[in-house]
Order: sequence, then structure tokens, then C-alpha cells
Amino acid sequence: MAERATAKPKTSSPSRGAKPVEKRAARAKASAGSAKGTGTSKGTAASKTPGKSKGASDLAAAIERLEAQVMDLKAERDDLKAELSSSVARVKELEKVQVQAINRIDWVIDSLHNVMETK
Repeated sequence: MAERATAKPKTSSPSRGAKPVEKRAARAKASAGSAKGTGTSKGTAASKTPGKSKGASDLAAAIERLEAQVMDLKAERDDLKAELSSSVARVKELEKVQVQAINRIDWVIDSLHNVMETK
């Protein structure tokens, strides 16, 4: 029988053993947590700085958040590709086992027919 491919690629994400949906939720929470501190509100020191530096720092923070999201999405994509390839291999293995089981059943039925015909 073929060996099962169960090895999963190592990832650096904190929720490595979690399902993809749980990983997305964890990443969304992390992104939301990092985004909370970057917004400016009235009365903060950032709002009292000149418009150019405030806009530039907001832009830089937005770029950093987007880059982090891109990295998270790439990691998730790679995890999903690995999961898909292992699932495809598992389906092929199961199809082989199913064919073997059907062949055995057919053989047993043929044998029983032959035994009944000889009696």
C-alpha cells in the first residue's frame, strides 16, 4: 500500500495546527490589533504635527499594514497549496484502495457463482 503523505510544511504562523478558517480569523485579529494604534484622533500629538509629516506617517503605516497583510496572505496561500496537494494525493490513494476492494468483491462473487454451478 502507498505511504500516506501527512507531513505538513513548517510555517512561522502562530496558529500552525489550526484550520485555514481559524488561521484567517487569527490573522484578521492580529491585523485589527496592529491597525488600532495607527489611527489618529483629535487631540493627539500626531494631529498637531504639520500635515505633510502626518500624511507621510499615515501612508507609511498603511503601507506597512498592507505589506504585512500580503505576507500573511502569501503564507496562507502556501499553506493551502500544500494542503491541496496532500489532499489530492490522499484522494488518489483512496481511489486505488476502492478499486482494489471492488476487484476483491467481484472475485468473491465470481468464486461463489463457480461453486454454485459445480453443485
